[in-house]
Amino acid sequence: MKKTLLFILSTLMGVALFIGVLHRIGIHEILETLRSFSWATLALIMLVGFLQLTVVLYRWQMVLRAQGDTVPGSVRRRRTRTGIRIKKGNGCAIYAWACRYHR
Repeated sequence: MKKTLLFILSTLMGVALFIGVLHRIGIHEILETLRSFSWATLALIMLVGFLQLTVVLYRWQMVLRAQGDTVPGSVRRRRTRTGIRIKKGNGCAIYAWACRYHR
């Protein structure tokens, strides 16, 4: 019940902020900005995101290797992405993998 209420309140707050921004700035300004956004910029953003993920995966591979543990490449890529989403707050990207496979 408490989580549901928190979810509903946060959703309503987000919608209210979005409507406030649309009212204050105007839909035409937002659409004009989106039209002027280049594909090259989008590609650069995606490349930087991919490089960031690669560095995080490599870092955790080095941490696990230093501890004497090995994770196969396919499992590491698949599980670490999930782990980043689950445990991003404390930076422990491998925690979800460790909990699932070391029981």
